[in-house]
Amino acid sequence: MAKICVASIRYYYPGVRIELVKDEGNGKFRSKELETNFNVSVVDLKVKNLGMCGAKFHYLYLPQRRKKVLLLDPDIVFIGPFVDRLLPAVAANDYVVSCNENDISDTGWVTRTYFDMEMLRATYPAYKYPGYFFNCGQLFLTTGSIEEKYLDEFFNPHEYPYWKNRDLFHLYDQSIYNYLLPTLEAEKKLKLGKEKFMIWAGDEAVSKIKLADIEQRILQSGLIHWAGCLRFTPASKMIRGDILQFFESFYYSRVKRGRFKQPFRTFILTIEYHLKQVYYKLKRAR
Repeated sequence: MAKICVASIRYYYPGVRIELVKDEGNGKFRSKELETNFNVSVVDLKVKNLGMCGAKFHYLYLPQRRKKVLLLDPDIVFIGPFVDRLLPAVAANDYVVSCNENDISDTGWVTRTYFDMEMLRATYPAYKYPGYFFNCGQLFLTTGSIEEKYLDEFFNPHEYPYWKNRDLFHLYDQSIYNYLLPTLEAEKKLKLGKEKFMIWAGDEAVSKIKLADIEQRILQSGLIHWAGCLRFTPASKMIRGDILQFFESFYYSRVKRGRFKQPFRTFILTIEYHLKQVYYKLKRAR
């Protein structure tokens, strides 16, 4: 998915800087092909075992110049040059999120997806629901815009598993960001832009997206995120697998001997996928 994500970015933005954060908690893996063919730089966070979205906060602790960044999960593809549309909002704000207005009467859904509202208010009585939630798989941010003392309340970068108060913020970065960003904005300690640029892969709107419009680079709507969706191998069997397959083919078109590597790797990944499914079924049956 990371390869497909990078390929989709390069399809629309050939020159933009792309940084890759590698979590080697489950073992080392090679990314030289991605780095060489798509001009990707690996960022060393000085931490090998990140886990549970830890990279998203570790990155904020890096000593670096103040800059604008689009932080992405790997299960994402661009479907057009939408960043151009958002540049004014990105320039004017410290963070920009893709948000949706939500009815919080379904307390079970809110608890599963973000946090227990009653527990949160008991711990932070001043909290007021801002009228929206947002997924944290795609965030425009300005490095250094949140003081470390605010991050330290929720995250310890020196001790795994890093996240604090995990009973309350059980979705880690997503729970924390949905509390922290609106709160800092209300306290005038942060400028927060609210836009619409994420399309969830499970949404009905995804079925209406035309592959031809993606190929012709005319869409400005945003990106697709497969958050919480079932994953299959090959990726072409996933929701809108034709879009994933299009960018996977674009990836291999820029790789030496790519037309041979693509079917071979797909075959190997498919075998691995089915072996894992058998393993998990046997494990559950014990």
